[in-house]
Amino acid sequence: MTNNVFQHGNVAGMRIHVMPTKAFKTYAISLYAGVPLNEDTVTPTALAPFVLRRGTASYPETTQFRERLEELYGAGFGFDIYKRGDYQIVQFRMDTINDSFVQSQESLLEQSFAFLGEVLTRPLVEEGSFRPSYVATERETVRKKLESIVNDKIRYAAERCIEEMCRNEPYRLHPLGQRADLDRITPKSLYESYNSWLDGAILDLYVVGDTTTEEVEKLVQHHFGRIQSEVGLYSSKFVPVSVSEVRTVEEKLDVSQGKLNMGLRTSITY
Repeated sequence: MTNNVFQHGNVAGMRIHVMPTKAFKTYAISLYAGVPLNEDTVTPTALAPFVLRRGTASYPETTQFRERLEELYGAGFGFDIYKRGDYQIVQFRMDTINDSFVQSQESLLEQSFAFLGEVLTRPLVEEGSFRPSYVATERETVRKKLESIVNDKIRYAAERCIEEMCRNEPYRLHPLGQRADLDRITPKSLYESYNSWLDGAILDLYVVGDTTTEEVEKLVQHHFGRIQSEVGLYSSKFVPVSVSEVRTVEEKLDVSQGKLNMGLRTSITY
């Protein structure tokens, strides 16, 4: 098939969306894991993928992890964390060259699924917890990312506006979590939180490239074995918010130019 239409299926606890096409020289793989925004879990959920990218059971050192990507003809790997509605979404993505353009004894698509499956389901674990040095380093990475928001005054003003507008709603939470919670996260508690997150996440896998839904389903079954058996569903809960008067919040910071943000409710949902 060459038409740009996604084919769908369910396997190993996730929804599969495949666009079979010969139009590209690469495979694009994106795995979305969504959980409800919650004050108790938002920070460890955000921290987990930073630690997962440091090493796996087969590639425990970060250098080995990166060398494996180079062996896959420089495959691209990364992740993003954001929110959609009242859900916190972690997106893992891989870009791998199409098998027909290289001379490889094994399918690069299968090797990419093996790598991504291991990153997600077989992280480096030492005595029932994540490696302490990785957790300590990535905790500071997340802390710096959160602190950098304050330095970008336009972004900070927008975030503070949302926090004030939605102060009694999950949407007030930043997808990277809260700085105050970082120091309370230990390697063991993070590993426990990771397991709870993976067991409860709503999973959607998107694949674009010269493949088929049947092939992708087989690869998922083989390389994502520990994923739950039930397919999760997102739910949209609309709770009307009554606004009786304009509320003004003013913060004074050392800036050369003031920032004005106005937040309005339409009560119109997606």
